[in-house]
Amino acid sequence: MLSAFKTKLFRKRNIVGFTLFDELIITGVRKLKVRYIKNPPRDRWYADPFLLDVTEDKFIVLVEEFRYDNPVGRIARLEVDRRTMRITDQKIVLELDTHLSFPIFFREGKDIFLYPENSASGSLNLYKWIPEQEIFVLQKRLVDAPLTDAVLFSYNGHSFLLSTEATEDAGSGNTMNIAALVKVDTEG
Repeated sequence: MLSAFKTKLFRKRNIVGFTLFDELIITGVRKLKVRYIKNPPRDRWYADPFLLDVTEDKFIVLVEEFRYDNPVGRIARLEVDRRTMRITDQKIVLELDTHLSFPIFFREGKDIFLYPENSASGSLNLYKWIPEQEIFVLQKRLVDAPLTDAVLFSYNGHSFLLSTEATEDAGSGNTMNIAALVKVDTEG
């Protein structure tokens, strides 16, 4: 009983913020000024923001959404008014039976591909954005391993994947793995 009360009283809260960032902040010449979302819902928190688009009026960001009544992360798209810093629209764009987080993406031409952390499934999958439905759909499996917070990058004409691997004893692993990929083929 006390544990349940303590959990409700001291819930984890992450609040997404936005800032302009440049080398003057890194060198300490300019202070970091963060503008936080002013209306975060009380029944959930957001984490791992990835800026999808910026217009004159709004920020569009992909986030992990974690609801207190259903503790499995989902990927949501938030629209935030740049003037008021209030969420004006929110939509779940990817939901599975297993926990999703770290909604990292890349663009290939006009297409957007998402490869979120889903180590609970035992694999890293690629999803394609379907704008008409405003959802991501499974495109293909990239890696058969429980990778966490993977990042793709290219160097000297080769693609690489940086990640840690989830372990049963400690959650996210403590060792960075580098895997060489011949090509990240976005075709299904």
